[in-house]
Amino acid sequence: MKFIFVRHGETDWNKKGLLQGHNDTELNKTGIQQAVQLLPTLEKYHFDVIYSSSLKRAYETAKIISNHFNVPIIISDHLKEKNFGSLAGKSWQENSEATGKDLKTIDRRQQYDYSPYGGETAEEVKARVKKFIEEVKISGYKQPLVISHGGIIRVLRPYSDEVPKVMNASVHQFDL
Repeated sequence: MKFIFVRHGETDWNKKGLLQGHNDTELNKTGIQQAVQLLPTLEKYHFDVIYSSSLKRAYETAKIISNHFNVPIIISDHLKEKNFGSLAGKSWQENSEATGKDLKTIDRRQQYDYSPYGGETAEEVKARVKKFIEEVKISGYKQPLVISHGGIIRVLRPYSDEVPKVMNASVHQFDL
């Protein structure tokens, strides 16, 4: 089944380089503009449903798309960004200095364990994403558009030939 994933638009925390995780930040003006500018790109996908993370930055992006295409939105907590625990609200550099580990590299390799800080492990996030995909496959929808987060999209990289940078309001296609 083909899945189209979109990363939410920019937030002030993105602009400052801060890890957001489960913090419920909103889109900034640039993020709203990014979501609107994305609409012509999405025309070619003919999606019949939008699944969205319950976090505001993703849901606000989904609402802009839904209002334009008149497609229903289904909220799923399985799509929330990974939980960084107490590391959220700080930059990669601040967290690496505090922990003595190159957390960004560990994170990008999907080998992270944020549980000592009250967060999630890579395996827990992968399990959430797998459960979401299984639920969508039996939902009856044929072409889902998924609004989520960079960490969730990176989990799916093994299912794609392309390895683009996961930017705000970027589109990624997967056969799952």
